[in-house]
Amino acid sequence: MNTPAPNAPQPVSNQRLKLTLMFLMPILAVALATLVYITGIGIPKSTTNKGVLLQPVRQIDDLALKDMNGQPWLYASEGGSWAMVVVGGPDCSGVCRERLLLARQVHRALGRDQHRVKRYYLDTADTVSQETSSYLAAEQEGLVVLRTPEASLRALLANTPTDPDPLTSGAIYLVDKRGFVMMYYLPTHPGRAMTDDLRFLLRNSPD
Repeated sequence: MNTPAPNAPQPVSNQRLKLTLMFLMPILAVALATLVYITGIGIPKSTTNKGVLLQPVRQIDDLALKDMNGQPWLYASEGGSWAMVVVGGPDCSGVCRERLLLARQVHRALGRDQHRVKRYYLDTADTVSQETSSYLAAEQEGLVVLRTPEASLRALLANTPTDPDPLTSGAIYLVDKRGFVMMYYLPTHPGRAMTDDLRFLLRNSPD
C-alpha cells in the first residue's frame, strides 16, 4: 500500500505571505533607519545626528494643514518623502528668507537624491503678502506652501519647555516619510549638518 504524500503547501498562501512581506519591508526599513539614527544604537558616535532631536516626535498631520486653495492636505497621502520645513507668517523676510535659502542649498547639495526630499513653507496667515508671494515664485521653485493656524503650530511644535519657538527661532524642521517631525536645525547649525543628516537617512532608507 502506498503511503499518502503529505499535503503540499498551498501556492496561494505562499503568494500572500510574499506580498505581505514585500509590503512591510519598506515600512520597517524606514522605521528602523529612523530609530537607529535617533538612538545612535549600532552606528559610530561620530555619525549620529547633528541636528536637535524633537522629543517626543510630533505628527505633522496634527496641524490640520491646508493647501493654497484652502483644501485639507495630509502628509500621509500627499507627502510620502523626507522633508525640510520652514515656518513663517504672511511676510517672509530677514531670517525667514535666509532659512528658505539654506533649505534650498541643502536640497541642491543632495545631488541625485534631491527627488527624495521636498521643501515646505508653513504659512500661519490666511494669505501671504504680494512681496512674499513674488519672492517664493521667483526664488523658491519647487517649494510647497501650506497653511496652518499659528495656535495649532505652537501647540504642536512648542509644547515643551525645551522646544524652540517655531516662528521666531529660525528653526528648520526635518520630517520623515511617515510625517513625523523628528529633528530641527537652528541658525547656529551649519548647513553641512543638515546635509550630512539627510544623506545618512537617505542612504539607510528605501526609496
